[in-house]
Amino acid sequence: MRRYRRQPGPARRRGTLMPAIVFAIGVVGLCAALVFDRLWLDAARVELRTAAEAAALAAAARLTDDDQLRGITDWPALLESARENAARVAAENHVAGHSVELDRSAGGDVRFGVVTDDANTGRAVFLETEYDPTTVVVTAQAVHSRRNGVALFFCKLTGISTGNVIGRAGVTIDNAVVGVRPFGGVPVPALPLGILAADPEGLREDTWRQQITQQQGTDRFGFDDQEQRVTQGPDGIREITLTFAAAGNTDSAGNVEAAHSSSNCCLLNMGNGLTEQGVRRQIFDGWSQDELEGFGGQFVIDGAAVPVESASSPTASLWADFERNIGRPRICVLYQIVPRSDRENAEHVLATELVAGRILSIDGDDTGAVRIVFQPTVITTRTAVLSDATNNSVENPYLYKLHLTH
Repeated sequence: MRRYRRQPGPARRRGTLMPAIVFAIGVVGLCAALVFDRLWLDAARVELRTAAEAAALAAAARLTDDDQLRGITDWPALLESARENAARVAAENHVAGHSVELDRSAGGDVRFGVVTDDANTGRAVFLETEYDPTTVVVTAQAVHSRRNGVALFFCKLTGISTGNVIGRAGVTIDNAVVGVRPFGGVPVPALPLGILAADPEGLREDTWRQQITQQQGTDRFGFDDQEQRVTQGPDGIREITLTFAAAGNTDSAGNVEAAHSSSNCCLLNMGNGLTEQGVRRQIFDGWSQDELEGFGGQFVIDGAAVPVESASSPTASLWADFERNIGRPRICVLYQIVPRSDRENAEHVLATELVAGRILSIDGDDTGAVRIVFQPTVITTRTAVLSDATNNSVENPYLYKLHLTH
């Protein structure tokens, strides 16, 4: 009887494949680890860039303050304050579970300068300067050399414990402002308040031009930014006293000329319908996008005055709302009076310019008239709309726009 023996070949072949399979699994695992760590670093890079943007916005907002209205600026102190703002805001952000730390020393992670066009290439370049800078560049770093690199998950498999990540952002301030537009659902920080810009006949002295531009106003108050309170005594910035005429102050024909002649301010219908509820909402919250729909979703004064419905004598119940806004920096509108022959049935004024300031004091008299002491201030806001003119000939000393640059 013939016997058959089992051939060992197949078993030996299976044995020779095992190292290759193990090697392949290791390669796949290593690739997966590298991909996962790369995704982790990419996510950290996005977080770091977000932190850098927030820090740059905070620093740029500090580049403009009320000292510009006084004609004096201590640039070293101002830039140091801007660096502190950037470092504080950056620390409120986290990357890979750790707060972001900036080197806030001079020449560190927060740099100041201007953006200009290269004469040879025409490309925008950043030139560092610590005198009157308009751009801030923040570099946030999580790197080995600072011992804050981003920890990796598969360091034992790859042999690399941390990764280097850098986020950079630039923010520029620009005061070629001709209007405002709600930004990302955030309302414009403005009051529905109009202030008489000038008197074409040159007879009135209670106008913005006389009291503020030509420095004829009083200087009886100040504002402490640190303690957020109104102070007594001069601070180097002139004030204008706004007078609301008493309700019912019209001439014998029922026209509003008497109210206009005795007041230098008014309430404006910035989509609030001049209703008590609508005006009160804007006093506290500003101008929303829905409310500015009647102006095309934005309020722009670019070369031509804009007619706006107005009211010279608001209800007494609104004064308490204005009082609760004492000290808050807000945007307001300068206006000219529309001649009676050109006026429609409703009372209108012509908006000519946007300014910024804060209410410092409110009082009334026995006639029902109300006086508001109003002081100019400087506001930086992302709701500002810049002029389309390439030469940037328009300069608003009170309003600056913050925008990200690359």
